[in-house]
Amino acid sequence: MDGPPQQSSDGVLYPARLPTFHRISVTGGFTAFVRWFWFARWDVAPGRTSRQHLIGYPTSNLVVSDDRTEFSGPATRASHRDLTGTGWAVGALLQPASIPTVLRHVMAGRSGNPQDTAAASQVGATGTLEETTPTDAQDVTPRIAALRDTVLLVALPDLEAAVHAAMASPRPPADTCAEAARAFTAWLTALLGEPTEEGLLANRMVDAAETQRHLDSVTDLAAHLHVSQRTLQRLTATHVGLSPGMLIRRRRLHDGARRLREEPGLTLTDLAHELGYSDHAHLTHDWRTVLGITPTGYRRSAQSTDTTDPAR
Repeated sequence: MDGPPQQSSDGVLYPARLPTFHRISVTGGFTAFVRWFWFARWDVAPGRTSRQHLIGYPTSNLVVSDDRTEFSGPATRASHRDLTGTGWAVGALLQPASIPTVLRHVMAGRSGNPQDTAAASQVGATGTLEETTPTDAQDVTPRIAALRDTVLLVALPDLEAAVHAAMASPRPPADTCAEAARAFTAWLTALLGEPTEEGLLANRMVDAAETQRHLDSVTDLAAHLHVSQRTLQRLTATHVGLSPGMLIRRRRLHDGARRLREEPGLTLTDLAHELGYSDHAHLTHDWRTVLGITPTGYRRSAQSTDTTDPAR
């Protein structure tokens, strides 16, 4: 881990509505397993709700909060979480190399049915999670692709005890976050051991899809990594849970949301061409399909200065 917590809003559609949110990056060999740790605290006034709209990263999160532990599978569409009352959460954004082992472990610690993250859910002062679309636990197999848009409630007593102890510290927030990250790191290190070659290749695949803007197709991505498209499909099925094409699509959505927030004068035609779309109609189709809103509608709503939504 390096440096103090950093404020960041990548992946969040409306950063102005964030609770207190920080990230701590990781360094050294542990970067094979975790991209960063994130920390959120909220204290929402009575009768108010802070709705957090997210475009998920193409990987999964393991999250310990003040009243539950969750494993969140990869997202295929935008989702939201409603925050009320007071609470906190500490999460690890997992690298693909860690997914098979972590998933096998958390499946053994299931404490509830999965829920669809697109369904409305509330995290309140009492920490009650309203599960609106439960499914039979036996329908979920330990393959990450089966957990798209799903949150699993899990029981990991050792991890929970260590993180709760860190978050209860009276020390300054930066020190508290660092201690929680160290506790999370120690637990994952003991669980994971050494990364596999296939896991490291999966990490490179996701990194290339997210950072190499010239890779506009699955063919481009496969050529960049010097592997076949069939290999990409196998890697995403076992380590990511999204198709190779969705990795590229998700990068375009992240980039597009940021550009629309930061550059009010940018035309949709110019944005579409810069992101690799043939025209703005295809850009708009992707936004409607994944985010449920048009780029124009998003730009208008993102300019709102409200920090919380009315109570719902």
